[in-house]
Amino acid sequence: GTTSAAGIGQFIKKTGAVFGLNSGNVFNIRGNSEAFVSLFIENAKRADRKHIVGKEREIRIYAVHHDGPALGGKGESIAKLKVMPWVDIIYKSIRWGDI
Repeated sequence: GTTSAAGIGQFIKKTGAVFGLNSGNVFNIRGNSEAFVSLFIENAKRADRKHIVGKEREIRIYAVHHDGPALGGKGESIAKLKVMPWVDIIYKSIRWGDI
């Protein structure tokens, strides 16, 4: 309720526009998913520049997604508390088709 984040990638309007999403297609699953993968790759490159590996890298990738490249928001703490507990389950599900 406090953000414009929408779709599977939870794009805010400004970031969504960079990846070709707008109010007319932000909920298009294919377009939003493709944009999300592209954004994830960019965020991973940003994390890689810090030479972080393992879980800390995954936390940084989420924090950049949540806060933007400048960081400084709540992304890191959210990643640790609410995202990371699910990472291994999601990876296993993707690899073995458990979902």
